[in-house]
Amino acid sequence: DGTLQACAKAWSKKSSDSADEWLANFVSAAETFPACLVVAKMTVPGTPLVYVNEAFTQTTGYSKNDSIGRNCKFLQGPDTEQSSVDEICACLSKGLNCHVKITNYRKNGEKFQNLLSMKPVYDANGIYRFTVGIQFEVMDNKMLKKRL
Repeated sequence: DGTLQACAKAWSKKSSDSADEWLANFVSAAETFPACLVVAKMTVPGTPLVYVNEAFTQTTGYSKNDSIGRNCKFLQGPDTEQSSVDEICACLSKGLNCHVKITNYRKNGEKFQNLLSMKPVYDANGIYRFTVGIQFEVMDNKMLKKRL
């Protein structure tokens, strides 16, 4: 969450920067981040993703082209917890921080759990421009040991 806070603070200090400039700066830093990072545009109906990093594509199996322009709901499936979805929607609608554990689905249909943390990004004029999400896959110890 410290990374998200730093990004939000950087945005608010640069009142002359446009939203597109902020996003470009964020993307250049986020591409090699070892956790899944996504950015949704809050000023467009349906809150489409405008950025996903390489870790997101590797974890979910969805390419950038598969993901950009879509709402994150495409990751949900039959075992996705409705209470987590409700909490996410409530936080997004109010521009609040959000922290949930949620079951999502990879492109191949395999389900996985992740810890999702979201942070709203407001511009210098107080307009809710983006939501930055960071996702950490929850794995059992055997799987984690294999990856290390």
